[in-house]
Amino acid sequence: MVLRRFIVLLTLLLLSGGSKAQIDDVRLWTGVSIQHKFTRRLTGSIEEQLRFRNDITQIDQVFTDAGLSYQLFKNFKIALNYRFVRKNEHNYYSIAHRFYLDAAYRFKTGRIAFTLRERVMEQYKDYNSSELGKIPEWLLRSKLTAKFDMQRKYSPYIGAEMYYVIDNAKEKDNLISRIRYSAGVEYEFNRIHSLDVFVLLQHDRPDDFNSFVFGTSYCYTF
Repeated sequence: MVLRRFIVLLTLLLLSGGSKAQIDDVRLWTGVSIQHKFTRRLTGSIEEQLRFRNDITQIDQVFTDAGLSYQLFKNFKIALNYRFVRKNEHNYYSIAHRFYLDAAYRFKTGRIAFTLRERVMEQYKDYNSSELGKIPEWLLRSKLTAKFDMQRKYSPYIGAEMYYVIDNAKEKDNLISRIRYSAGVEYEFNRIHSLDVFVLLQHDRPDDFNSFVFGTSYCYTF
């Protein structure tokens, strides 16, 4: 009964978001990551991701992401990551360097675990090929996720994320530039192998461009 209600909630979330906006593009995100637990609290990770756009007919971007996360307290974790992004700009690939710091707090009520993650992100785009390349872009990304504890190998979840521009020389500051709604299922084959399958509705502002994303990510932990 509880699982049935959770699935209904997932469906209503995506339908309510999609009913208010026209879908301009369908995309696909695929990823593979490796995690290593150095200690009980310290974990390192590296991920390679390939994303497609234009109704999954064209490469959008390829990125490599590496970082460390540390559990300060039972329900509080911080992480520091670097991401090297190659984005397809039709006639060339734009290069971006992204640094970000995460702070995540997890709390549980009943069988639903909520995670609030705040991310401060600094990005340099076309550092050597653009006049504005040496001016960083600063964003705050706030994300709330609710995951249902099935006490099984699979865990369904829903989430919402907001991008807030702190400082950007190329655009207006202090605005919400992107909103995402997501729903998916994490499946743990065992302690080593896991898979995340999800769908995501992304609204880009102020262009008023809406994308529907299918995604899958495999993780190997040792």
